[in-house]
Amino acid sequence: MLLLTGLAFAAPTPADVTAELAKVIPLVEQVTDRTFTAIPPLKFAAPGQTEQALSDEMAQTLAHRYPSLSAPSVARMADAMGGWMLHAIIGKYGYLAKTLFVRPLGLRDAERAAGVHDIDETGALDVVLAHELTHALQDQELGFGARSDAAPTIDAWRAQTALWEGHAVLVAAEVAARLGHPTAAAEGMTLQGLGGEAPTASNLDFWFNYRTSAVYLTAKSAEPTRAWDLLAEPPVTTAEVFARARARPATHVEVPAVQAVAATRLGFSDWPTLHRDQGELDLRRALGCDPAAVAAVVGGLIGGDSWSSMGSNGANTEVVVWEFVDQSSARALYDALYGTALASVKAVAGSRIPTTVKVTPATESAFEITVEVIPTSGLPNEAHSGIGVSERNVVQVSMFGARPKPGALMDALAASLLESAP
Repeated sequence: MLLLTGLAFAAPTPADVTAELAKVIPLVEQVTDRTFTAIPPLKFAAPGQTEQALSDEMAQTLAHRYPSLSAPSVARMADAMGGWMLHAIIGKYGYLAKTLFVRPLGLRDAERAAGVHDIDETGALDVVLAHELTHALQDQELGFGARSDAAPTIDAWRAQTALWEGHAVLVAAEVAARLGHPTAAAEGMTLQGLGGEAPTASNLDFWFNYRTSAVYLTAKSAEPTRAWDLLAEPPVTTAEVFARARARPATHVEVPAVQAVAATRLGFSDWPTLHRDQGELDLRRALGCDPAAVAAVVGGLIGGDSWSSMGSNGANTEVVVWEFVDQSSARALYDALYGTALASVKAVAGSRIPTTVKVTPATESAFEITVEVIPTSGLPNEAHSGIGVSERNVVQVSMFGARPKPGALMDALAASLLESAP
């Protein structure tokens, strides 16, 4: 899927897109050394159609990864993810619908909003079409749905997904260049907010998918646009895509133990708890892409686990456990996360929303940040009146920990939580 914040041309007509599509299709086949078994039908997406295609795909992934989630919960989460990304989608290959969606309306407004001018208009369209057609070829060759379900962990799924995107980026760049638009791919990256020298905390995931993965493929294959062997046997960790040694499997903590601790702390015992593994991409996100912190931490990473529990009243708690081969890496992560948490507390304290913030003293291996938001009626001067509100709502409780050896953190974590349990 190609995400662009704006393009510099007015919405192309169906005839314009059809004409460019006819030029792009044979070049995608040449560049990838693969032939379409079927050309995906082109559909100009009406309002909501692209969103629905994305939501349907996310729902399938969520239902497979979290079988304990109820169908309504899966639908809500998938719709939220689809809606969040819809504003940026210009083109999308829907692997469930086997359809190439193009959403050209509103491009001129997006151009003005982004302050973009003098873009190679036809080249930008060629990049979008070639990128999405590459995904169609990948799906026909490998099977998106089956491959996604077969990924052993979420970290492996992210690594695999990134390779699909990186491959499509490289193919689209070559196709656009052959059509006489050598700068179109770079301009597309700039329009996606990926034109800098390094990722930021806000664009790390997109950077990983579209740039880090392309660098990985280019380094690993003499013909990266034809790297079907790598796509068929992708890395099983995001660390490998970052060109690091494969992380050793984490020692997973039993989910019931963590769920019991979280439930005891918050006074609930019936919250559904979702477990997921944590990899280097998650670690870099937690560190906010701080180069010094990343350099001090990632070398000793084994892996990690997280558990998210959600109450029916909207409250939630998350427990994150990281495991390292050495004490220095564990300590570096702990110090970085604690500093980030304290900065977040200061930001919350300055918010216009009435809040109560509690920070428990840091121990050698764990600390806790609790934020209570006091809901209001929304009317002026009634921030603390409680009109229409029956109780305070704990909206975030975060526990972070770093352990140099399996088991050390959970002992301290459980003791810390149980000591402060209501």
